[in-house]
Amino acid sequence: VQAADAKSVTLLVERAPGDGVVLGDEEWLGSAADNLIENAIKYTPAGGQVRVIVREGSGESVAEVTDTGPGIPLPDQARLFEPFFRVETEYTRRIPGTGLGLAIVRAVIERHGGRLWVSSEVGHGSTFGVALPLVTAAN
Repeated sequence: VQAADAKSVTLLVERAPGDGVVLGDEEWLGSAADNLIENAIKYTPAGGQVRVIVREGSGESVAEVTDTGPGIPLPDQARLFEPFFRVETEYTRRIPGTGLGLAIVRAVIERHGGRLWVSSEVGHGSTFGVALPLVTAAN
């Protein structure tokens, strides 16, 4: 929240009702969520918006982080979750980073039996999504 305030980025969080439970390491999953939100804020220009939506459906908890940043070229989207990969554009060159954050997010989510995706269009922002299985009475 402080990073969003510092950049004058609006941060909206919406949580749909649901009582499902995700089984996993709270610290690691929290770190993965923080990384996605912090990245969205980092790549969103001042005055932009980051929206986090959490909902349940089809036995999963789904979280989507959408920003109004510059978007990611399609050829780069397939490599985003590789260690040390960074999108190289005039805009992103000015933003510090190691290229490890999304690789770590991917490892955490996959270790918890989940899946991760990105949807983006240059000039129209990006959405990073995470789906994790919900614990059911049968588990």
